[in-house]
Amino acid sequence: MSTWFSERRLRVAALSGVAGIAMATIVFHVSQNQMALTGGGIAWSKSVWLGCAILFWFVLPALLISDARLAAAWRMPFALLLFLMGLRGVIELWMLYVSHNWSPFYGIAHDAACLAALWWFAFRAAAGTTLRQAGLQRTAFVHAIATGLLFIPEMYFAWYMQANFRTQGDHPVYFVPNSAAHADVLALTAAADAAAVLYLPGFLYAWLHGKTEVARP
Repeated sequence: MSTWFSERRLRVAALSGVAGIAMATIVFHVSQNQMALTGGGIAWSKSVWLGCAILFWFVLPALLISDARLAAAWRMPFALLLFLMGLRGVIELWMLYVSHNWSPFYGIAHDAACLAALWWFAFRAAAGTTLRQAGLQRTAFVHAIATGLLFIPEMYFAWYMQANFRTQGDHPVYFVPNSAAHADVLALTAAADAAAVLYLPGFLYAWLHGKTEVARP
């Protein structure tokens, strides 16, 4: 397979992607809370969680499937995740901001499907690999597991939205605001944010400085 990114360009793209998501998170948070945009106000922990979701489910998968050091079997889980999330993005944005008929249950079903597909293909790839001897492939496997784990709190957050807010019709609410009434879920979100943020530097270092693998079809 031809190299889409040199290793140096891949590093620049990854770090730029992280920085870009961080800046976009700040802009989104300020805009959502000060401009009375559709969906209502949003707490900082929820804005950070949204940024993490975009980073882990869109940006990093796109970069991983561009990494020619990884064999096709190891790029497949992330390619499938990117496809499923891209399809969801198009449909969900329409439902959120045009038809106003989005239900958190749609998100829960899609999260479960993404988790199952990601882990299925990751374990299939691992079955044919001696992970102890393949540093980069081991990193990809661990990252696939970590990426899938993020869907678990996301499913709970979607259920919380269904139980506590009206997400359809006029004046729908899509985000949890900074309110004492929602302190428990905001604290859980902050813990999930912390786990993702603490994991990220170690993953980036292991991936971007990993031993080069010979890609196989």
